[in-house]
Amino acid sequence: MRGHRWHGAPLIVPARTPAGSATQVTLGLVDTTDGLMRAVRVGADGPPALLPRQAMAELVSHAQTMLTRDLPGDRR
Repeated sequence: MRGHRWHGAPLIVPARTPAGSATQVTLGLVDTTDGLMRAVRVGADGPPALLPRQAMAELVSHAQTMLTRDLPGDRR
């Protein structure tokens, strides 16, 4: 991969580790020598994980399911 270059405008979401430290989750497309690939990365550095279409669809679907749950600390 050419330096894990994100293509276009990836979604970067602020997050926290279980210990409370600030981090981020990045979701988007990465430029590779094989062309564009779907990818996700947790943290600000390190290589992203490349995902085939079905894996990205499952990730998004699972995220939608998790949003239906009321959790302590949710703001309304």
